[in-house]
Amino acid sequence: MSNFKGWTSENYEAMERAQLERRLNEKPAKPYNSPIIDELLAMVTPELLAKTEKRMMKELKKKSERFQIGTTFIGVDPALRKGGFWLCIICRVDNTATFVSCKHLGEYVRILQDANPVAVIVENSNMQKNIFARNAHSGIGGAISVGKNMGVSQAATDIAQEYSEIPSGISPQSKGAKVTSEAVFQGIVRANDLTLTKYKAGNGIGQDQRDALALALRAEQAYKLHLKAKK
Repeated sequence: MSNFKGWTSENYEAMERAQLERRLNEKPAKPYNSPIIDELLAMVTPELLAKTEKRMMKELKKKSERFQIGTTFIGVDPALRKGGFWLCIICRVDNTATFVSCKHLGEYVRILQDANPVAVIVENSNMQKNIFARNAHSGIGGAISVGKNMGVSQAATDIAQEYSEIPSGISPQSKGAKVTSEAVFQGIVRANDLTLTKYKAGNGIGQDQRDALALALRAEQAYKLHLKAKK
């Protein structure tokens, strides 16, 4: 008669486990002593760990900068008006150009924080001082208005620089001529593969929005040149 009559796989596994437990109890594992490992562990001080972590974070930052892809670019056409001034936010994730109005500088800061751009360009009339001379005929009131616009332009530029990897200020003269033709403007939009959001072509603010888009495109171009120069 077979000695294994009535046995099942569960019986066999239980027997194997019992034998293994008995062997482990009979021969407990010896502590592993290694003078080499002990010496290495003694060398790992908190100061050494901190230095190693700092070096690793520095290398990680270099790699992230090397492979960073800029997706958000902003153009700003500042002015001290009752209705505020306009920004254009180009997002290359979905190829959109969104127009946003700012009623005050606090709102402007919040928009920049939310958008997290890599490049911002602001038309800064304070960089073109002869604007005062050109507007001398407008009297004290006109001079005050120009002075206010120069002040808000400089403030907008200084704030933008905190969020931009490229110089943010550009003078009106360096920006170039305004795009006044709607047909030309739409041609520029198509050439840059953009879809407009919140654009108001028929309103008087359309020119401010077109200016803001031109500045955002310039920010994108300047950022690409900036990356090329870093390689």
